[in-house]
Amino acid sequence: MTQKIVSEQKLVFGISPFEAMKANINPEKFYKAAFVEEFPIAQPGMISYTDAKSIEGIDILRDVISAQRTANVLTNACRYRPSNVLRFAMRICGTRQAQKEVEEFGEADITKTMPKRIDFMLKKNMDHIVGSDESQMTPEMAMVLNDNIQDSGNALAATKDELIADALLSGSQTFTATNSWDNTSTNPYTDLNAVLKKIRKAQCGQVNVAVANSDVWSAFFSLDKVNGVLKGVEPHLMKNSFTVPTLPGVACFSTDMFEEDNMVLANKQLYCVLGQGPYTIEQYRASTAGFDGWLVRDYMEAKLAIDKAGVIVKDLLA
Repeated sequence: MTQKIVSEQKLVFGISPFEAMKANINPEKFYKAAFVEEFPIAQPGMISYTDAKSIEGIDILRDVISAQRTANVLTNACRYRPSNVLRFAMRICGTRQAQKEVEEFGEADITKTMPKRIDFMLKKNMDHIVGSDESQMTPEMAMVLNDNIQDSGNALAATKDELIADALLSGSQTFTATNSWDNTSTNPYTDLNAVLKKIRKAQCGQVNVAVANSDVWSAFFSLDKVNGVLKGVEPHLMKNSFTVPTLPGVACFSTDMFEEDNMVLANKQLYCVLGQGPYTIEQYRASTAGFDGWLVRDYMEAKLAIDKAGVIVKDLLA
């Protein structure tokens, strides 16, 4: 007969045991959690060198993923397709056009719109977190390791956003701006409305995402026509995402992954797909060098789906 363990000391690094249940990060608090029949009881205190040895790889991975999701910008600019395998396929159907004013007893024609097949072979983005024995024997050990976790999440997020940006900019549908947005008298809605109509006429639904770098958005919010319709609205260019009034349904994401003065407007459900595979972590001990290491892997691939569901607006700045 085995005896049930009712109390187990487990280190919860960087977050309280209560926040751990919600997978949120609070890097200003450190706790040791006593689990009594799986109910966490917080015991605040200094994390020592021996405590650091009890940090599990899965705890590191969870914190890295949480930090990455906070830093990601362009994951919201495309359709999300999770998978626990690396090679798979999915199909995306474009919008269809209904028949108008059908007569009594009239039958609907079969819409012969073949779905678009997207084949995925996910590849890994990687980062390497290490903690030397010397650093783990200092009072700052907990904060240093937590900084490495945050930095790892940010680095993986930047890599993912860069690959998504490449997919968003790989479309063939383009539109040249009628006038430079550096000219304060330019009306940018002339360009935007033309693109919205182009996507609707291609039977690809409504545009719901616009992506450009901070230079383009700064020029946009400086235009006289924009200031007129946005009177009393303060743009927040420091935020990852914001909305533009008078453009219903269009979510705007500011990112410097776009190096040129382009803007992508698209129906994100049809234009670009993010294939998200598993996250893995490998923990190891390098005894000869004297450090603990964690290899974090993020398997993903961003691919263009239906080309006509998105348009790249070019030459926005002089």
